[in-house]
Amino acid sequence: LFMSEDNVLGVQGYQLVICEKPLAAKRISQVLGSKNIIEKKHSLGIVVFEITSDKNQRYIVCSALGHMYSLIPLEKNRKKYPIFETVWSPRHSTIVNEKKRILETLKVISRISEGASGFIHACDYDLEGELIGYNILEYACKHKYEHSQRAKFSSLTDSEINQSFNNLQRTDIRIAEAGKARHLVDFIFGINLSRALVSCLTVANQDNRYHNLSIGRVQGPTLGFMVDKEIKIREHIPDPVWHVSGKFQKDNSSFQANLSNAVRKFSEIQEILATCRNEKGTIKKIISKNKKVNPPTPFNLSDLQKEAFRILKLSPSVILSVAESLYLAALISYPRTSSKKLPPSIGYKKILDLLSTNYAAVDKSIIQELLTQQHLVPHQGIEEDPAHPAIYPTGIKHKKLSTLQNKILDLIIKRFLATFGDSAVTNITEVTINVNGHDFIAKGNTILNYGWIPIYEPYFSIKETSLPHFVKGDSVEVNEVTVVEDFIKPLARYNQASLLDKMEIEGIGTKSTRAETINLLIKRKYIVQDKIGLEPTELGFTIID
Repeated sequence: LFMSEDNVLGVQGYQLVICEKPLAAKRISQVLGSKNIIEKKHSLGIVVFEITSDKNQRYIVCSALGHMYSLIPLEKNRKKYPIFETVWSPRHSTIVNEKKRILETLKVISRISEGASGFIHACDYDLEGELIGYNILEYACKHKYEHSQRAKFSSLTDSEINQSFNNLQRTDIRIAEAGKARHLVDFIFGINLSRALVSCLTVANQDNRYHNLSIGRVQGPTLGFMVDKEIKIREHIPDPVWHVSGKFQKDNSSFQANLSNAVRKFSEIQEILATCRNEKGTIKKIISKNKKVNPPTPFNLSDLQKEAFRILKLSPSVILSVAESLYLAALISYPRTSSKKLPPSIGYKKILDLLSTNYAAVDKSIIQELLTQQHLVPHQGIEEDPAHPAIYPTGIKHKKLSTLQNKILDLIIKRFLATFGDSAVTNITEVTINVNGHDFIAKGNTILNYGWIPIYEPYFSIKETSLPHFVKGDSVEVNEVTVVEDFIKPLARYNQASLLDKMEIEGIGTKSTRAETINLLIKRKYIVQDKIGLEPTELGFTIID
């Protein structure tokens, strides 16, 4: 037991468990501490859990606050660059209480580590999580990483936590070294380029205005994407263009068709109107084909952020925050994944049964229909993450959730269910109508088999357009021909979802940091968010120059 707040445990033989976040530590303690749980509160709201499992194994579960260490330069002169020599140090924070809490947390963990007989690294199983645990074990616990074991799990369900602690693995120094290398490269780029920027500002800043300038390996290219596109947008010449459409009739059915090509010369408009109005058209060509629409693939983090932005118009960083809260509540698997694959080991049938039992909003008939399949096989994507599967709901009964949490959870559940659905089939028809030498195109789309689409509603639908029955050579009446003047549109600006997509395609940033980078560019006033997208500011242009 704890003798006092300032002493380590009086009883030896416990293992120290390092978690990434307080909620994860609490959840792990609740699952493992089946025999006994003692919650010990230290100063500044720091909580550790002393637990005893049903196998009489004793653990002390502590929590980090995300990254507890960061790189700092050995050179103290802030105006000097280039800087290459660095050292890991407790993370600095401009918020006094946060800084005190970081130092006190490390102090508590260090004190408890002195009496530990073993160490378990239970931070999130990815590059960043590995590095968070590595630094605590190396610095606060005095070089214990090499002697620690790794708990690997993708969700905080009872079964996964118990399984991971019953099958502890060796820590992998290669993952930690990869995390250290990425932070070092980011630091070297960031500190040197940022100091160079500040130096430029000092020379040019006659009014002594203050700007917090930064740039780096991810910020720079991301801002560059937007500046490059904005230059093209501003150089765009909005030439006029005319779109011609007609209302046609066959028998008692009317339909619409559009001239196959937009008209670039106004002089041609009168000729088209004169030769097409009140005339007859002839069915020149009919193309009809069935198209299979495959079910969606499971969500990885990027796809979840883009889909939630499309539907809810929320920023990627907000979506990540909500997804993490659902993960810590054991309602979904680990969200920071790049995988689009769901392995059978997660237990498809078990999750479907739990969803049917615990979620009143889920259509029971859909789940029952899926369970009748001889083999439950989700439609998989190509991308794979060695650390975690795609995002999936655990099916665990949830307590009271916020409106936003409910919306994101519903989206994840329906996406998961839709991956097991059958392919939808549509019939696409394209009819070419010749009116005195001018080709008009009519398009029809009919759903032959809805497949997975009803499962994913209201997040996806296909608009159906019906056409009369045609035979090549048929004659149709031209009831009306109209002209709409428009201008050739410039490229669309990036929004937060399309910029996220561009960063992913170009390999800029990581699945965990891309949303944070976009937010930072807005915070630095390099870009602004308006109704039609993200626009670089004058400062943003200057930074790129």
